Amino acid sequence: MAEVKVTKMNKFEMVKAELEKAGASEDLVLFIDNEIALLEKAKAGAAKRRAKKAEEKAAEGDPIGDAVKAALTDEFQGADDILEAIGVEGATLGKVRHRLAQLVKAGVAEKEEGTYTDEDGKKKRKMVYKVVG
Repeated sequence: MAEVKVTKMNKFEMVKAELEKAGASEDLVLFIDNEIALLEKAKAGAAKRRAKKAEEKAAEGDPIGDAVKAALTDEFQGADDILEAIGVEGATLGKVRHRLAQLVKAGVAEKEEGTYTDEDGKKKRKMVYKVVG
């Protein structure tokens, strides 16, 4: 069975219940109520900031993701080849691989393990991608 994470909010609620059960002073109960209200306020503010950040990111678009999607062809190609083809500022091999994984998960691209021979004549394996067609 998975363990349930006990949050600060849960702890304050448990303390409040114990204080009320023990008949503690009203000031202590009010203090706990105030702490719970502050946590709820902070949680709401954090949710608002996350929503605003997500909205800004969506409005900004994803130039790397758009370029990776446009660079995919009917032929299999490696992430390093796609990185060279897109030429977007700030694009790295890790970012390209992340966008490719998103496209595979969305069913837009298909992934396969390909083998090739490098300059030294050694056989190497790498993941290659193409448009689902």
